[in-house]
Amino acid sequence: PDGNQNNLRSAAYEAIMELLKSSPKDCYTVVQKTTVTIITRLEEIHHQRQGGNELGGNFNDLRSLLCATLQCVIRKMQQGDAIQISDTVMSAFLMMMSSVEQSTEVQEDALMAVGTLMEVTGKHFAKYMDSFWPYLVASLQNHSEYSVCAAAVGIVGDMCRTFGPDIASFSDKLMDLLVNALSQARHQSVKPSILSTFGDIAMAIGPLFA
Repeated sequence: PDGNQNNLRSAAYEAIMELLKSSPKDCYTVVQKTTVTIITRLEEIHHQRQGGNELGGNFNDLRSLLCATLQCVIRKMQQGDAIQISDTVMSAFLMMMSSVEQSTEVQEDALMAVGTLMEVTGKHFAKYMDSFWPYLVASLQNHSEYSVCAAAVGIVGDMCRTFGPDIASFSDKLMDLLVNALSQARHQSVKPSILSTFGDIAMAIGPLFA
């Protein structure tokens, strides 16, 4: 009940994230339990919102904090353990990105967390590309929200490093989206990332880039 006062909730989640980042190997079970707790909490607030619970004015703030914490905890997980829970984690991310009430911050945090999941699970992430692809396309086309577009550009770079030559099936569409984003970008900070990502795609697919 005191979570909304004096940024107490934000401070608490930030403290959790710092503890996770600094946790030694013998605290790995805590990392695993925290992952389950965060996913459960995300699902709870989603269902509460669907049930008409207003959750105060901090619904998106809470989701953003939970997403950032989940990203932090995934980064600490071993690949095998991350793969075991990846279906549940990805479902939570897709649930957030599909919400009509999402804020720019939530969308950005969700994309960054997806990038972390991709990094940790490696080529196993390919199974989620069909369901994730529409959200990636929409984010790359979101030129009005430069932070969301920038996060999506970062995802493309993650894809290149994760899938290597296997990204070729997406490369034509990605190049079209990136070229369009480069010309339509409303914030200069996005453009260097896009130019760098052209290089990532070229490195990943090699001669096929020609």
